[in-house]
Amino acid sequence: MPRRLGALESRLVAYLQMRGQRVVRHGELRGPLRLAPSQESGLLQRMARDGLLARVRRGLYLAPSALPLGGAWRPDGALALRTLVEDRGGRYQICGPNAFQRYGFRDQVPARTYAYNDRLSGDRNVGGVALTLIKVSSDRLGDTEEAESGEEGAGRSG
Repeated sequence: MPRRLGALESRLVAYLQMRGQRVVRHGELRGPLRLAPSQESGLLQRMARDGLLARVRRGLYLAPSALPLGGAWRPDGALALRTLVEDRGGRYQICGPNAFQRYGFRDQVPARTYAYNDRLSGDRNVGGVALTLIKVSSDRLGDTEEAESGEEGAGRSG
């Protein structure tokens, strides 16, 4: 059974939806929602645990454009990747099984998103989205094609 939103959760959701904001950083809710630092931390952690936000890294969260009906929210792989890499000021290029699936060379949808980038390496998990990041030099990224994913403005690469 879905959990009802409390007063703080409702205020946070209303604030983000009113501003059309998808990315939330620790510290930016204290003024507008009149929260103490410990209240803000607890709120963000609780909402990420309950599946209403996705934790990208410590202090950085993704929010859905609309609340999911009766369940937890999971960001699109492209949105998770874009937010993580752009937070570090990097560029990325989707590769491997994801590229083959994107261009119709295979029908299977990969469970993990693979990407070359110029900032991070290793496996990461953003709100239930598994990412494998392969760090390469910027000049190896080459030409990229910008594409939109299922979520608004979420899937640009490059």
